[in-house]
Amino acid sequence: MKKKVVLGVAAVVGVCVVILAVLPFVVDLNRYKDPILSRIRTYVNRDVSFEGINLTILTGLGAEIRGLRIADDPAFAEGDFLALKSIQVKVALLPLLRKEVKIRKVVVVEPTVHVIKSSAGTFNYTTLLVPRPEKPEKEPKPGALASLLAANIEIKNGSLSYRDDKAKPGAKPFVLSDIDLDSQDISAARPIPFSLSAAVMSDKGQNLSMAGTIGPLPAEGGLGQAPMEVHVLLDALPLASLPMKMPFQAGTLKIDLTAQGALKGTITSRAKVDLSGLVLGGPEGTQPQKEQKGISCVLASDLIVEPGQQRLLIRKGAFTLGREQGTFEGAVEHFKSSPTWNMTFASGRITPGPIMGQLSLFKGLVPGKITLVGPAGFTFTTAGNKEAFQVKADVDLQSMGIVFGKVFQKPANSPFTFSSSLSVRKDFTEITALDFNLGGITARGSGEVRKVQGKSHYRIVIQTNPVPLQTAQSTIPMLQSFKPGGALAVKTTVTGGDGAMTINVQGLSDSMSLVLTKPPAVGQAKGKVLAGPVTVNMRGVSLAVDAQKKGKGPLRAGGTLKSRQGTLLDLPFTNLTSTFSYENGEFKVNSFDLAALRGSIKGAALYNTKTKAWSASPVFNNVQAGNVLDALTNFKGVFAGTMSGDVRARGVAGAPAMENLGAQVSLKINKGEWKNFDLGGSVLGSLMRVPGLPEAFGLAPAEVQKYQTTRFESMSTQVDLARKVINVDTMQILNISSGRDVDTESRLKGTISMETNQLDLKGQVVLPKRFSQRLGARGQAFSALMNDQNRLVLPLTLKGTLKKPVPMVDVNVLGSALARYYTQKALGKGLQKLQDKAVLPPGTPQDTGKAIENLLDGLLKKK
Repeated sequence: MKKKVVLGVAAVVGVCVVILAVLPFVVDLNRYKDPILSRIRTYVNRDVSFEGINLTILTGLGAEIRGLRIADDPAFAEGDFLALKSIQVKVALLPLLRKEVKIRKVVVVEPTVHVIKSSAGTFNYTTLLVPRPEKPEKEPKPGALASLLAANIEIKNGSLSYRDDKAKPGAKPFVLSDIDLDSQDISAARPIPFSLSAAVMSDKGQNLSMAGTIGPLPAEGGLGQAPMEVHVLLDALPLASLPMKMPFQAGTLKIDLTAQGALKGTITSRAKVDLSGLVLGGPEGTQPQKEQKGISCVLASDLIVEPGQQRLLIRKGAFTLGREQGTFEGAVEHFKSSPTWNMTFASGRITPGPIMGQLSLFKGLVPGKITLVGPAGFTFTTAGNKEAFQVKADVDLQSMGIVFGKVFQKPANSPFTFSSSLSVRKDFTEITALDFNLGGITARGSGEVRKVQGKSHYRIVIQTNPVPLQTAQSTIPMLQSFKPGGALAVKTTVTGGDGAMTINVQGLSDSMSLVLTKPPAVGQAKGKVLAGPVTVNMRGVSLAVDAQKKGKGPLRAGGTLKSRQGTLLDLPFTNLTSTFSYENGEFKVNSFDLAALRGSIKGAALYNTKTKAWSASPVFNNVQAGNVLDALTNFKGVFAGTMSGDVRARGVAGAPAMENLGAQVSLKINKGEWKNFDLGGSVLGSLMRVPGLPEAFGLAPAEVQKYQTTRFESMSTQVDLARKVINVDTMQILNISSGRDVDTESRLKGTISMETNQLDLKGQVVLPKRFSQRLGARGQAFSALMNDQNRLVLPLTLKGTLKKPVPMVDVNVLGSALARYYTQKALGKGLQKLQDKAVLPPGTPQDTGKAIENLLDGLLKKK
């Protein structure tokens, strides 16, 4: 169809040329205006008109048509499709006398052409010609072409505009202005020289120049077989002005092209394309402009074009991107109808950071906070067509530094290579292979990127080998403080798009270890809780983490950790299960549960990454008290038994522990021991040293047995740990062994120094029931010291240290009670004797003796 249009326009121009060649000999040329227009309208399906015709003699024999115009299709525009100021045809005089028309020169002044492509994809020139029956097209003969050739053709100050309402609706037309064409000494028998200059979307004058030769015309084959040589220079063309969608916000284009060959044969050329100030990311004005420093790119290659075969071969291609260089080569087939390509790009050194930050493909895929510093080497191959193509990339990032916060850091000059294969279709990209090699870490992945309603959505899955954690901490900084050991295999799934990202991590490990706290500082005070670094060793580990981030919002994460068995603080455990979460700088262990020391430990914990404040609330159930207290405190070798209870602790990581540690503890030890200390024996021993008490209790010294430990049925305590002192609210010890008796009890309260382990506990000791019952009739003397169970209760003070406690019983209260008892008894006997002997006066009450007794008893009690 386009060829028919060109032939039609050529026919119109030919008719004009022939008519103008003979009209100079007619005096009144304007009287032929209507016949001329009538002849033209038989070919042109538009309104055609011109202002007039002049005979030219002084400037050369010929004729001039002024104000020629061809209207546009009203479906496209109301103006003109073609308009020109004038067209002059000058003929040679002598051939004309021989009745031969030889056109000496054609001058077209200020021609203007408007080409429009509608939103439906049709052009305004498709309705230019009157429809005619289809006839086989015949190639014009060289002789016929030669008869129409003018010796000189000149176009002055022409203009061509092109508007594409389908590709760029509402955009400004693409305009070539100031078009000047000059061709002289035109001949079918020799090369025809020509030159063309124009302003291409430029308000600073002409920026396009083209010069060369075409011909001579071949005897057979037509104009397409004519040899040609051409040199084209294009300077400072704004990329955003091109009449097609381009992935650029800004940038200018320069072209330097030389070509030779035939249009229907083979054309060989050398092309150089210079792109400067290039800002990728979409047409100008489609998204907010940011202060971006454009990049520069230079492409140069040898090209072989076979128009008849629709084939383009690219050889010896080289590109320069900033200071980096690379090569490319390949081929494009069917470039007119349905282009397909096979291209390879390679570079041993290129810096992709600025490019990846601007490519629309990576804008939803690469996190904005990732930093790429330094060069990379790559080989990039792509093949296919615009509907579906494949991409394969091999990249060497050894020289590049990569930083993504504390999540990932790869220093420069450390090994890192990856290769990937992509399959791209409309709105869908499949990542068929994604292989990484990061020193001791290797991984393989796959994924996809979909575009839904103009927005990219992606999903990438990466599976690693068992990664040595000691090696991994060099690239994952957040692991360094934990000093990890062992190996962990990780499967990571990353999904997201439109500013949102979700990460799922699944980890498996046969064995791994972590250091959860720092070791104690040199020279710090003794008596610390958790005095050493907290370590954990786990076997049979499974880890699951889910993290989400939306736009500029905070990162939220949660997950579970399980371990078949291991050790925590050198304490063995089995069946560890823990759930955790992270949000707004707070890492929460929502729950943990493990079997340890013949019992179980459950609880929760919290750590604030900003303030470094932490808290923990473990709950113990029937665990071995000695092992736990030996591990958590420096009170080693003090207690044994089965312990249950809970701890609520808090502190600040990195600060001196004893300056900020606080805790509330509620513990109970069943069937336990307080080692190196015999509370029952010490109490009874104190009683044996009070004169008269052994007899009062009916206790022989041989019955007081000494033990190496204080055995008890249960011990309960409520502790408030404040700074360097343990404040004991209540400590209750039940069923203490005392000789043959096992029912001694004690209730204490006071403080324990965390620095010196010094005890300052005060309370009561409840003597065994057997001892209390032996008092018999003497019970009246000790009634003030009896509880509601008729058991003797004595004041008790516990001094010394945890490892060497010194119990002290206030035996003075017993001595005083016993003395009062015997004194009262002796006085009672004396008063009785006085009453028996006394002669009372008349009217004296009979209970006077009792009153005296009470008086004396009161006096004794006040002692």
